Amino acid sequence: MHFCHPSILFACILQMLRKNSGRTGKRIFGYALNIIVKDLTMTFKHLYAPWRADYAQKTKQHPSSNKHAHECVFCTQIAAQDDERYFILKRYEHCVIFLNLYPYNAGHLLVVPYMHVAHLEDLSTQARAEMMEVISYAAHTLTQVLKAEGHNIGFNVGKIAGAGIPEHLHGHILPRWHGDTNFMPLLMGTKQISVDLHETYKKLKAEWK
Repeated sequence: MHFCHPSILFACILQMLRKNSGRTGKRIFGYALNIIVKDLTMTFKHLYAPWRADYAQKTKQHPSSNKHAHECVFCTQIAAQDDERYFILKRYEHCVIFLNLYPYNAGHLLVVPYMHVAHLEDLSTQARAEMMEVISYAAHTLTQVLKAEGHNIGFNVGKIAGAGIPEHLHGHILPRWHGDTNFMPLLMGTKQISVDLHETYKKLKAEWK
């Protein structure tokens, strides 16, 4: 058992490599990396994401199902007609686009169809086509407004695939920047979100067409 926290060991490795980048440094790096991997395998069991606690609690209080669409978080927020409160950027014919209230990164967007369905094949051809157009425009706008350098785009379909609300299909557009991920999520289990949600909403809303 190693009593040195992996993050401390990681910092020590960087210092040692700065002083010795030759063969000895490589040996030290290999040895320390084995320790880190072993310790993480033994101790790192959960993703620590405290900013999503409120989301998880609300989802638990409002379980959604095909029989009770009125209890779905997405359906409730769409029906409320309070776009600013729920950070809705625009309503389209078949879908709506939100700024995620519990983002994995600043500017994390959700494209949600009005229909309370769980799978892409349950949507009409027109709805699927519109969602893809909205996703494409959203990625472009994130690049223009927030200067995103890349994007993660996709759907988590089903609980087993990681969908937070599996009964209501939704697509993710996650902007990325060089250096937005460091050793903290890996070694400390913590992801820092430093951008104010309201300010991000105002910037995107002002440019959205």
